[in-house]
Amino acid sequence: MKFTLWKKKEKPVKVGSEKATTVFSSNTGKKSSTDGGREIRVLMVDDEEGFARLTKRNLEAHGGFTVHTENRAKNAVPAAQTFQPDIILLDVMMPDGDGGEVASKLAEQPDLKDVPIMFLTAAIKGSELGHKPGGFIGGRFYIAKPVSTDELVGYINQHVVTA
Repeated sequence: MKFTLWKKKEKPVKVGSEKATTVFSSNTGKKSSTDGGREIRVLMVDDEEGFARLTKRNLEAHGGFTVHTENRAKNAVPAAQTFQPDIILLDVMMPDGDGGEVASKLAEQPDLKDVPIMFLTAAIKGSELGHKPGGFIGGRFYIAKPVSTDELVGYINQHVVTA
């Protein structure tokens, strides 16, 4: 089975058209004034309801995000089609589905194929990566749980831009 996200060499996905600007300034982590006040739409698919709820609360409290959570892998595609996210945070291991399979199904949808996906996993710890919470495995991006809100915002900033 092949996990399909985006390749490391690819540019971040553009939301909208015309000239793209990053949503967050790199030094403050706060919403940039160049984005016209638009919030990033994040779909989080994770079977750990407490983790999903806490992450949603933290991102929305940080500012600049609208977060929808889904706790079942089988509901990820319909939730994404309805919510139309700018980025998807996808758990790798869930009781009712494999994150890689879910990512493949999302990529098959014409309206979702360009939405970046970041895998979340507790299978690999940050300490195993030299205390880095994220990285690339086989050219695919993932974030090791737990991850701080500031780190998560930074990763989202790297992969989502708005027009």
